[in-house]
Amino acid sequence: MQKPSSQYLNKPLILTPSGNCGMATGGAGDVLTGIMAGLIAQHLPPTKAAPVSVYLHGLAGDIASKKLNKYSLLASDIIDSLNEVLSI
Repeated sequence: MQKPSSQYLNKPLILTPSGNCGMATGGAGDVLTGIMAGLIAQHLPPTKAAPVSVYLHGLAGDIASKKLNKYSLLASDIIDSLNEVLSI
């Protein structure tokens, strides 16, 4: 994975439309890792867990930035928005 304004996964290249610049904050990568670990723990293969977790992480960041402000997002704001993402 790379960390531009959009997330890219290689082999095959997958571009996810979710996420924003406010997610470049301390702990955001740990949140992404936690989402991915949770999906793998539920027996989703890592090759599927990676793009799904990046997308869900980005959606949670987008929801958090709409509620708050993308310039002051914290990793905990992304976590707080995960429930809404998983309820869709």
